[in-house]
Amino acid sequence: MIEITIDGRTGQVGAGASVFDAARMNGTPIPTLCHLQNEKPVGGCRLCMVDTGARVLTASCVGAVEAGM
Repeated sequence: MIEITIDGRTGQVGAGASVFDAARMNGTPIPTLCHLQNEKPVGGCRLCMVDTGARVLTASCVGAVEAGM
């Protein structure tokens, strides 16, 4: 399990989870157009961009969670 903090709230998710799924599991909705349930996300619409502390914003539907996020 990886511990993450989203908008000041901490939670835990399994390794390999996307930022989008981690946020949704911990009660933080992220808007999206191209991410459909049971379909592989492609990150094409860029509506779900989030600040993960990296140099550039990340498409949350294709960005994997990492320890310390």
